[in-house]
Amino acid sequence: MVKQLAPEILLQHLTKMCELLQILEDIVNKERIAITAIDAEQLTQLTASRESLQQQLQQCQQACFQLMQESGESVELSHFIDHYFQQDSEALQALRQQLQMQSQRIATANEENAMHLRIMHDTLSETLQMFGLSNKKNTYGRDGTL
Repeated sequence: MVKQLAPEILLQHLTKMCELLQILEDIVNKERIAITAIDAEQLTQLTASRESLQQQLQQCQQACFQLMQESGESVELSHFIDHYFQQDSEALQALRQQLQMQSQRIATANEENAMHLRIMHDTLSETLQMFGLSNKKNTYGRDGTL
């Protein structure tokens, strides 16, 4: 039964994941713009959208893992595709590779955004402290403790 139904089901899940990752890439790019513009409201909205997308991605991943478990074997997705879906393996492997590339681009962009956000935070904090609008945080208390 897995061999008959799974190619179409797996293809649907992988395609859906690619679509969701594309939307997530767009969100990451918008986050970069919001960080640069110091737009906290936009960042908050994008975070909510990101959370929803990540939940959908997780559901698709779990559906793929469930499909793999139905085969009775515990293998990586690439081996699962090659073993069970030989006729459809080229298209499924291409989607799997696309997912990996998209995930890597998103991870890299997330790291860059985190770095930009930290720089922005530090810059704003120093500026506010310089004008006396914010108290400087002390690393140590008066008694020398953290």
